[in-house]
Amino acid sequence: MISARGFKRCALAALATPALLLADAAHGARLVLLPAGHAMHICRATVLTRDGQLVPTLSSWKWVSHVAAVFELGELPAGTGGDSPIFGALSVSCWLPDALWPGDPPRAPDGDEPTYSLTLARYDPAWYALDPISHQTSLELPRDGRVLFFTLERTTIEQRPIRIVRATLGADLFGSLGYEVYGPWMHRYFVPDPAGS
Repeated sequence: MISARGFKRCALAALATPALLLADAAHGARLVLLPAGHAMHICRATVLTRDGQLVPTLSSWKWVSHVAAVFELGELPAGTGGDSPIFGALSVSCWLPDALWPGDPPRAPDGDEPTYSLTLARYDPAWYALDPISHQTSLELPRDGRVLFFTLERTTIEQRPIRIVRATLGADLFGSLGYEVYGPWMHRYFVPDPAGS
């Protein structure tokens, strides 16, 4: 379960976009990014298929600050169990704005502003999650009808300033229905992108 603070952030994001309130098979996979504490990021997400094609998404740069950022990951039909046969990899890229001013729209980074990314391929052990009721571990890939939650923390490491501190997969934007918890393999650091990328 997400914390009361995380619940409030998700609720605010969901109320702002009522159509996103519940996940079901009629909707594509979703990613929710939450900040730990008062961290601020501007992020976007992209998905590749198993054959390396970019999945069409509505993803653009979004604030991850006092409210959750909800990303549509596109259509990823569910397979057997927690599989999604066409899913190849999820990539999340972020940069660190100096400040958030009310009304400031999220923007892409300037050429001299460093960005940091994390890519999780389909065979990465990070995708194995623990069911809190059965205590069984299973492969849980992003797929239609599921919402992936990452809580992002700012670190004191200059070259790796962003880390996932909590990751879950649920059936709704509140993370309360049928959720699984990803293990320590998912607690990854974002790494610097090559200059000019």
